[in-house]
Amino acid sequence: IIRSATGCWTCRLRRKKCDEQQPFCQTCSTREIVCYGYGPRPEWMDRGENERRASERLSRAIKMATERRRDGNKTANMMGDVLEASLVPNEFYDEQFQSDYNLDSPSNYHRRFLTPSTSSPTQEATLLMHYLDNIFPAQFRFYDPSQSLQGRGWLFSLLTQTKPAYHAALSLSAYYLSFSISLDSVERTIWRQEAVRHRVQALKYLQESIETLNRRVESTKVEDAVEALAGIALLICFEWSRGGLGNWQLHFQAASTLLPILTNFLETLESPSEGPAKPVHLTTTVQVLIVVFLRFDALSCISTGRQPIFKDNYLRLLEGPNSKIQMQALVGCKNWVFRLIVDTAVLDDWKRKAQDEGKLSMKELTGKAAHIELRLKREIDRNLALIEGLEQTAALSDEGMVREEHSYISGQVTNVFAYATLIYLHVVVSGWNTELAEVQENVARVILSFKSLPDKRMLGDLTWPFCITGCVARREDKEIFRNLGTQVGSDVLGVGNFRKAFQIMERCWSKRDELLVLRKGSEWKDVMALLGPGLVLA
Repeated sequence: IIRSATGCWTCRLRRKKCDEQQPFCQTCSTREIVCYGYGPRPEWMDRGENERRASERLSRAIKMATERRRDGNKTANMMGDVLEASLVPNEFYDEQFQSDYNLDSPSNYHRRFLTPSTSSPTQEATLLMHYLDNIFPAQFRFYDPSQSLQGRGWLFSLLTQTKPAYHAALSLSAYYLSFSISLDSVERTIWRQEAVRHRVQALKYLQESIETLNRRVESTKVEDAVEALAGIALLICFEWSRGGLGNWQLHFQAASTLLPILTNFLETLESPSEGPAKPVHLTTTVQVLIVVFLRFDALSCISTGRQPIFKDNYLRLLEGPNSKIQMQALVGCKNWVFRLIVDTAVLDDWKRKAQDEGKLSMKELTGKAAHIELRLKREIDRNLALIEGLEQTAALSDEGMVREEHSYISGQVTNVFAYATLIYLHVVVSGWNTELAEVQENVARVILSFKSLPDKRMLGDLTWPFCITGCVARREDKEIFRNLGTQVGSDVLGVGNFRKAFQIMERCWSKRDELLVLRKGSEWKDVMALLGPGLVLA
């Protein structure tokens, strides 16, 4: 048996030869198992019981990944099968996220404070606070409570007053707590059971909420819609947290009929004749929910190949500097970029349908694309001028830098998304021709922007531009992306689907290295399906 002495910890545990690629080795990636990287020796590598249990878990993960590749990704045809799949966390993803997930807390934090309690109220309070203090900030890193008079009060109010959202949040919290390597097998099992139990409760209360809405078709209250949509949003976050290959699209379709209730509510706020003032917490919750759904809707189009479900809402909600919806407050990226991502997705869908009907006009395609490109470049120039102004303010006053830091970071993040949108657009127009000068110019700009980020953990919230840019990067740029991946941090790898995005990039690079070029006419949807259909890069 060949044992790797300098390879990743997964290959050392398996006693296999490691190719030592950064940040994840190809030996692990091709087997679709978690690569534990090359950092300090994990606590579970103790040559004892913990190492034995880790080896058993890894063996099960390899077996399931092998069966998954052999059988293919079969879609459940019956609604009952889909519902059952959504109730129980997928063991495959559980194993994939078995990394050192500690959410910036001390290594023994979970064992000291978060060991499952036999007291249900105490346990639920623990899960709730863990979600508020750790999970939500990790999933929405750019949200800054200090920028809002409401702080996170709206979130506490939402979770304690709406049962679907409350139990979905506790399920997420328990799910992540089960990953702590400081837990023994009994504690881990208890947390996973709690994750399933609260998920079942969330779906139960969500069903009751939707039944209430159905009975009030003519007089639906915004509070009822918020209750249902908050539960759906957190269930989608759960699927996203497991890697984004789950049943999120099923939940998203359910939300599509309810979101107009929230958008109508915001429009009534602009009219002083619409009765008494609405509670501030309710208004903030509505705004946050709309941002969450618009974000998933826009960024998932590159994977699904469809138009945004809420495409008619983007112009109304995101236009103008005084819009009541500000995407950057939660996701760091300004409204205009999301508008143009949506326009690009609509163009992609239009092109595909025209091709299928044999009616594609290249003149019309390039004309539509040129209009989007012109708007992108104009807004990028304005944003660069804003960033330059903020840098000059910071040079004059340290206090000014502190005051403007949030705007400065938002400007940087916005440019990353904008450059990636240009890459998205060029591939839609020209196909998978990654050597185009206009593609590589924007790859270089994104790389420069990534390197200038003050905190590389932000890359976990930039999965969409990171994956798009990495997939079309030249061979000589691969190591840059791998090195950036090593700086992300284990807490980021444990939340969302950054790891999945990296695996897609590796697959693209591998195909290029083997001279197995993607078939002529391949689209973004084909590339994003390398790990399975319907991946959401959000």
